[in-house]
Amino acid sequence: MNLYDRITRISYHEVGHQFVASHFGIFGETYVDPKGQHGYFRSYYYVAGVSKDICPFISVAGKIAEYLLDDFDDDPLWSHSRLSRDIAIGDVSTADLAGMGGGAPSIDVVSEVIRILQYKWNAVTREAKWLRSIAMQQ
Repeated sequence: MNLYDRITRISYHEVGHQFVASHFGIFGETYVDPKGQHGYFRSYYYVAGVSKDICPFISVAGKIAEYLLDDFDDDPLWSHSRLSRDIAIGDVSTADLAGMGGGAPSIDVVSEVIRILQYKWNAVTREAKWLRSIAMQQ
């Protein structure tokens, strides 16, 4: 995968976290490393204690945004299976995995995150492209 594609993927991943968090009234900032090595979504309210009930939604949102980038009409069952596989092969960050409770969240959580992101997809795309452009200019 070339640098442009890596930064695109990371941008969608981090913006996925951002938009699902904002759905629950949690706001923060996103960042993508210009070398395409990592990114983050830092919640301003993280220390104040994000409810354990909300954490899985926010934590899984990055991977779900990546899956939607590949296939917008993503099936929740397929996404849940893909997520379980990604966890098994170590393709989920330790921070995201911890937020998910150490394993794949329920199919209901995955379905709701898909619904939230699909509903906001135009805005997600605009924000991810903007984030990518900032990273590429550095």
